[in-house]
Amino acid sequence: MDPDYQPGFTVGARYTRPRSGKDLRTSWEHLSTNDSAFIPVSDLATQWISPFSQTGPSTSESANEVGIFHLKAARGEVGFDYDLVNLDMGQTVNFGSSTQARLFAGVSWVRLQQQLISTFFNDPTIDPVPPVVAPANPDLEFITLTNTSTYTGVGPRLGLMTEHALPRGFMFLGELSGAVLAGSMQPAQYSFAGVYKDRVDAEQIASQPVTQVVWNGDAKLGLGYARQLARGSILTFETGFKAAVFVNPFSTYETSTNVLPLDIGSLSTNSMRHTPSNFTLNGWYASWSLQW
Repeated sequence: MDPDYQPGFTVGARYTRPRSGKDLRTSWEHLSTNDSAFIPVSDLATQWISPFSQTGPSTSESANEVGIFHLKAARGEVGFDYDLVNLDMGQTVNFGSSTQARLFAGVSWVRLQQQLISTFFNDPTIDPVPPVVAPANPDLEFITLTNTSTYTGVGPRLGLMTEHALPRGFMFLGELSGAVLAGSMQPAQYSFAGVYKDRVDAEQIASQPVTQVVWNGDAKLGLGYARQLARGSILTFETGFKAAVFVNPFSTYETSTNVLPLDIGSLSTNSMRHTPSNFTLNGWYASWSLQW
């Protein structure tokens, strides 16, 4: 899978106390993104598609019998949900007539979710090249494995925003901030399902939520343009690049060696591995604001 950029949005408001440089700002940022890929085998008579780490090797007694031979195509899906709410107070300081910096401190709340789905499709109509024998199950349609991990946390946030005025109303903008978030992490629920024509055999490996501390950093760099309107209001446009990282908000418990008898649709495992992972966002942004 090779995810492309997908759109999100941010909405917010800011109140500035007159002639003091002090202000209060709040914002909500949201992104929901997904991607998928489908691939069949290139040679139906000799190949199957099934990673042993997920579905297990051949489960047949005889050396020349391949129990997963009929898995001829696979689809992978990934989805992410991201919500971030910031509330902070700031102090703006001028450095000469062209540059100003806003120092701010506040609190951040975040909710993250990651879902990975692997689906393997059964085709019982294909026979392998002799002497290989592959018993087919005509009732099995596909097997699917789902990993879902979530994190919700809150914590203090500090940062710096700078603005440098350029000729003709343009400005150069930059922002850097960091947060320490404490909250609840739900490790991935490893769900297996064998889907048949007349039933679904489902099994699950689950873990209780745990407390997790997550470090967050984000930055943006942009170019803006401000135009003064009637009655003193100011319309500002801004575009640039932004990025953010959350350190280890997701956790997956994955089976490392599986045995999957397709004829009965069960999943057996003899070991597990724990894999933490980061969550990152990056991309181009465009925004506008109205000040009055």
